[in-house]
Amino acid sequence: MITKGFVIESPRTRSRVEVLEGTEETQGWGWLLEVTCQVGSTSAVSEHYHKDWTEVFEIVTGTAWYQLDGIRKTARAGESFTVNPGHAHLHPWNAGETVMVYRQRDRFGTRSPDAVQDVLGALATMNGLYKEGKGTPEGYPRNRLQLAACIRLLVKHGGYSTAVPEARQDSVARTLGGVAGLLGFKGTYPRFTAG
Repeated sequence: MITKGFVIESPRTRSRVEVLEGTEETQGWGWLLEVTCQVGSTSAVSEHYHKDWTEVFEIVTGTAWYQLDGIRKTARAGESFTVNPGHAHLHPWNAGETVMVYRQRDRFGTRSPDAVQDVLGALATMNGLYKEGKGTPEGYPRNRLQLAACIRLLVKHGGYSTAVPEARQDSVARTLGGVAGLLGFKGTYPRFTAG
């Protein structure tokens, strides 16, 4: 169960994500995360957009790069920026010579208590599989059925990669994601989401 204090560590991006507020604290309207990025780290997730979520990023320490609508920008400690629904973006990554920390507040378009478990659970699962040697260099599950199971959860909550057309992701979620579920593949596994 993902609750306040849950941590996701990524050996691929060299980042650490801690849940500061989850379903209980936000009554299912979002989350607050604190992300620590080492020098030379990359963005924790690939370029994507949310259909009805608003995300606010605040740089706590260090200097960050981020990308919004295809334009790379810089933000420094004390600065913040907002990503409105439908805008393609990359989460901040370290642009400096010291550790960079940012806070990320997601506000869902509608109350969705299961989004914290599903979305953060899918990210924790993909990181866990990567640690087990079952991920691609980009951080996705190597097994296509496992990937489809994760995509199914992300699409369920309106999160889409910019690398693949939205309709195709919806189709994969419905078809291959459904088959994956019937074959026992899940978007999250307790071994990666136990607090």
